Amino acid sequence: VAVNVDITDRRNAERALRASEQQYRQLAAEVLETERAIRQHLAEIEAIYEGTPVGLAGFDSQLRFVRLNESMAQINGRPREAHLGRTMGEVVPWVAPLVEPLLRQVLATGEAIPGVELSGDSPAQPGVRRYWFARYHPWRSGGEVVGVNATVEEITERKRAESARQFLSEASAVLASSLDYETTLAQTAHLAIPFLADYCVVDVLQDDGTTSRVASAHVDPAMAPVLAGVMRYKAGELRDGMVPRVLRSGVPELVSEVTPAALERDAGRGGDFLEHVRTLGPRSYLCVPMPAGGRVLGSILLCHSCSGRRYGPADLEIAQELGRRAGAAVFNARQYAAAQAAGREAEAASQSKSQFLATMSHELRTPLTGIIGYTELLDEEVTGPLTPRQKHQLGRIKASAWHLVTIIDEILLFARVEAGREQVRLSEFDLSLLLQESVGILEPQAHAKGIALAAALPAGPLPVESDQGKLRQVLLNLVGNAIKFTDEGFVRVALTTTEATAVIRVEDTGPGIPQDQRQRIFEPFTQVDGSSTRLKGGTGLGLTVSRQLAQLLGGSLELERTSADGSTFLLTIPLRPGALQ
Repeated sequence: VAVNVDITDRRNAERALRASEQQYRQLAAEVLETERAIRQHLAEIEAIYEGTPVGLAGFDSQLRFVRLNESMAQINGRPREAHLGRTMGEVVPWVAPLVEPLLRQVLATGEAIPGVELSGDSPAQPGVRRYWFARYHPWRSGGEVVGVNATVEEITERKRAESARQFLSEASAVLASSLDYETTLAQTAHLAIPFLADYCVVDVLQDDGTTSRVASAHVDPAMAPVLAGVMRYKAGELRDGMVPRVLRSGVPELVSEVTPAALERDAGRGGDFLEHVRTLGPRSYLCVPMPAGGRVLGSILLCHSCSGRRYGPADLEIAQELGRRAGAAVFNARQYAAAQAAGREAEAASQSKSQFLATMSHELRTPLTGIIGYTELLDEEVTGPLTPRQKHQLGRIKASAWHLVTIIDEILLFARVEAGREQVRLSEFDLSLLLQESVGILEPQAHAKGIALAAALPAGPLPVESDQGKLRQVLLNLVGNAIKFTDEGFVRVALTTTEATAVIRVEDTGPGIPQDQRQRIFEPFTQVDGSSTRLKGGTGLGLTVSRQLAQLLGGSLELERTSADGSTFLLTIPLRPGALQ
C-alpha cells in the first residue's frame, strides 16, 4: 500500500520559518548592538556632563533640581544630593533672588536667555563678591516646555583680574598726575577704598631715615577721627610692629586672620595707639613696601575690618604692584625736586657769576678810560714834545689798553646775554655789504700775517631784517678767530641763501680742532690750548658769545668741519624774524 502526501506547503512554511527566525535573530543582534552603542554614547555624554568645568543643571516646572553635575555643586558650595528635588531657595537662598526670576521667565516664554552676568556675596566668604555668567534654555518634551536647562560659569577670578587691572591703571594715572607725591599718595589711598581695603595708611621713609605718615583713608567717614589718632604716630616712633619691619626689610607681610596676640605684636606699641587700632577693628591686614632706586621709600598698610573680607595671595600680589608703582612715583618726585633744586642753585651761581663779571668789567673799564685818555693827550704832545722812542712805547701802551677794552666789552656782552638782558634791535640792511665791511676791517690783520682773506658774495644786495650790530659782532668774532689761528694759507668767507635763511661759511687752513675739544669749544672760557704758555691769547668767550648771539637772532652757529687741514664754521641766520620757527 503506498500513501503519497504532498508536503510542498509544509516544506515551504518550514523554510520560511527558518528564514524568519534567522532575520529575527539578526534584527535582535542589531538591536542589541544599537542599545550598546546608545548606552556607550550616553555614558560618553554623561562623562562629558560630569567632567565639564562649567556648571550644568536641569530644573523641572516647579524649579526643583532634577539633575546637576559636580561643577554646579561646587559653584553652589553644597553636595549634589542636597540639591536634587529641592529649589534654589532651599539650597542656596542667597543666590535664589538672582536666578529664580530668570528660570520663571524661560518657563513662561519658552525663549532662551543666551547670556547674563550675575554677582552676589557668599555667606561662606563674607564681603567677597562673586561673579557668574549664566545661560538658560527651555527643556521641551513633546513640544511643551517642562523645565529649564542651566549653564553657569564662575568668572570671579576673571572679574577680579579685570578690576585689579583697572584699579592699578587708575592708580598709575593718579600717581603720574602730579610731582607732589604726598598729594598723589593721598589720592591713591582713597582710590584703594573699598576695592583693596576698608582702610589704609601710607608711610614714607625720608632720606635722613625718619618716617612720615602722609596719607590715610577709611571706607566709613565716621571712623575718620579714630584713623586720625593712628596718623599722629609716626612709624619710626614705634618700637616694633609690622610697618617698621616692612620698612626695614622690604619684605611684605600678610595676616589673613587677626588674633589679639597678632594685633598687639603688629601694632608695635600699647596705650592710646593700640586702643585706636582696636577701635578700627582690623580682621585681616597686609603691609607692602614701596621700593624704588634700590631702596625702600615707604610702605602701604591695607586692612579689612567692617566688610569681613580676608586677604589672600592674590590680594598681596595686587598690593605689591601698587607699592611698586607708588615707590616709583615717590622716587621720580624726589628726583625731580632734587633736579629743580640743583637747577635753582646753578641758576643762582650763574647769575652771581654774571653779576661778578659785569661789576668787575665795569670797575676795570673806568680806570682804563682814564689811561686811554691821558695816553692820547701825551701822544698829541699837549704837555710837550716826545722822542720817537717815547712815541713808540706810548703806542704800545695805547694798543694794550684798547685790547683790554675789547676783552672787557666781550665779557660784558657775555654777562648781559647770560643774564637775559641783551635785547634785539631789528632793522633792515644789506647783509652782503655788512659782510664785505667786516672782512675789510680784518683784512689788515690777515695781510700782516701773510695769509689770503677772500669773500664770495652774491652779485647783488641781500636785504635782511635782523640786529645789524650783533650780527657784525658775530662775523668779526668768526673771521677774527680764523685769522688768529691760521698761520699760512687762507681764510675764506662765503655767503649763500635758501628760501628763508642766509648761510655764512667761514673756512680756514689752520691746525684744526682736536677731537677731545670739539664738544667744548662753545663753552665759556674754553681755549683749544688752555696752557699758561699758549701762543694765542683771548678770553675763550668769542665762540660762546657768537653762538648765543646767533641763537638770540633766531639762527644757529655750528662747527661744520674740522681736520688737520683747517676748520669750517657754519652760521645760519633767518632773513626775516621767525623764518626758522
